Amino acid sequence: MNADPNDTYFDVVVIGTGLTESIVAAALSKAAYRVAHIDDNPYYGADEATLTPEELLEWAKQRSAPSSDDEQTTAYATAQRARFSSVSWAGAPPPFARQYALSLAPSVLPSTGPLISSLIASGVARYGGYRLVERVGIYSPSSPSTSSTSSTMTTGGSVRLVPNGKEDVFKSRDLSLLDKRRLMRFLLFAASDFEGKPELAGKESEPLLQYLQRKDGFGLREELAQAVTYALAYCTSADDTTLPALRRIRQVLRSAGRYGPSPFLLPHYGGAGELAQGFCRTAAVGGAAYILGRAVTRVEPTTTPTPPGSTPQGQDAEAGKETITKQGRYTVRLAGFEETITCDLVISAPDYLLPELKAGAKHVPVPPLEAGESEDGDDLVSSSKHNILARCIAIIDQPVSLQPTPAPSSVLPASSSPNSSHTENNAEQAPPGSTEAESQPSDPPIDTSLLVFPPSSLQDSHGSSTSAAHVLVTGEGSLSAPKGKWIVYIALPLHAPPPPSTSAESALRPYLDAVLSLCPSSSPPDPLFSVFYYQHQHPVPPPSPHLAQESPSSLVTPPLPPDLVHLADAAATNAEAVFWEAVKSRTPRAARERGEDAEAWSVPESLWPAIEAQDDDDDEW
Repeated sequence: MNADPNDTYFDVVVIGTGLTESIVAAALSKAAYRVAHIDDNPYYGADEATLTPEELLEWAKQRSAPSSDDEQTTAYATAQRARFSSVSWAGAPPPFARQYALSLAPSVLPSTGPLISSLIASGVARYGGYRLVERVGIYSPSSPSTSSTSSTMTTGGSVRLVPNGKEDVFKSRDLSLLDKRRLMRFLLFAASDFEGKPELAGKESEPLLQYLQRKDGFGLREELAQAVTYALAYCTSADDTTLPALRRIRQVLRSAGRYGPSPFLLPHYGGAGELAQGFCRTAAVGGAAYILGRAVTRVEPTTTPTPPGSTPQGQDAEAGKETITKQGRYTVRLAGFEETITCDLVISAPDYLLPELKAGAKHVPVPPLEAGESEDGDDLVSSSKHNILARCIAIIDQPVSLQPTPAPSSVLPASSSPNSSHTENNAEQAPPGSTEAESQPSDPPIDTSLLVFPPSSLQDSHGSSTSAAHVLVTGEGSLSAPKGKWIVYIALPLHAPPPPSTSAESALRPYLDAVLSLCPSSSPPDPLFSVFYYQHQHPVPPPSPHLAQESPSSLVTPPLPPDLVHLADAAATNAEAVFWEAVKSRTPRAARERGEDAEAWSVPESLWPAIEAQDDDDDEW
């Protein structure tokens, strides 16, 4: 039995349920486009998915095993095996595996920015919960005098906390009065609209680390400049330039205080994958159809001719009006499906792009994240210039302590309220007159924290001397692990391909050991389960001049940078660029059936239509 063409026709077919593609699908559905959303995987999220330990192990096995000769390999499977290399794992998935939510793209969400705006404007925010990141710390090698006094610093390092605001700076006993004045002067400058100010003129392309230490500028001492560079601007190398880094600092400073003292939110249940699923839910409410676990095997032009006289009200198609057909321009075939679907446009994530679409596909350029930024998006995403990222996901059964090591040479002050009342795990403050030593044992374990390893922060030539590593630790409070368990994510961008003899595990093991040494036990614990791999980034293709004036057969979404802090915002800006490219000169079929042509149809004025007022009786929200 043949399916009704009206049921199998879609304005747009979106392939891949990554965060970018999911935002696009939701926006198009809300704009009255009929959308089919397809993914080879049986889960939402694609490269940003949230998995259980068992699913993560299966994911690792699929990308580490070479394809057999008799295996029918899809374009997606081939691309994934090329992008993920040196995949290894140790241990076994722990019991109660369904209580874990492990993210393939761990990230935090700045409290101000493109994604938080999309979450609110689209209504997706009500589908999930969020937790403030409790602490941000920077790791540094200890001097011989300080490393010997800390029993937990088995690798010879210490942690300094990043201040949440000016109050923390003023209360610090470790910063001199001159340091405080210079630091506050810089922070006030960085939080302002500094473009065009004399302090920046002619120095935009200078490395930030050098700019901060200029005697004719802010004059920060080296330790303080490094802390600002790597733990506030989230630079990944000493070469990151000033203007992009200042814009990143400005976003962090303006994010602090919106929902609490921390500038960062962590979505529940793993982060980006849960956000992607929320946007998919919104798309489904708008009428989108979802097909998971089925690969697109072929996309070809529809061969059925356009019936004569099928234009609205009998108008001639040659007069410039769009025709209404029961089939789209392209026929999409799915593995295991006898019926085909048709569409007028295919939007694909890079790894899902089929060979027959490559010649006519338009790669949507990476949009700038802020007005005046460079078109390659580097202004807000530091790690976009790195082609390879070493990743580690580890489950541990002890908390990671970011208590500052008491030392006279401390670079950054501790937060005045380590467990703020704005967070879900509120710690009681020490009563007046009590000492730090008396109150510290009552502090609950840190549930969610961010730790930065600057270049050369690990001693004895361990770790990278050119790149900064980012570590995210999540626990029960983020609903990503059961009680008494924590997840450690490590990301290390690499400037050049590693030697064949250097595995992802060997590149990241020094960082994992350093993190485990921060656990309160007398000896560092062994991870219960861990996965290591290299993730190769998609190159950003140059613009296609021959497609500038044509209607492409497909759009390819821009690749996401693996940046821990700005991945989510990049997905939102990428999605908006793809959305406007998709709606350009394309009228939804529903509008055409009402007699509206491309000229008469009202193009959406914004990415998200206004949300109608509604009673919110969801107790969880």
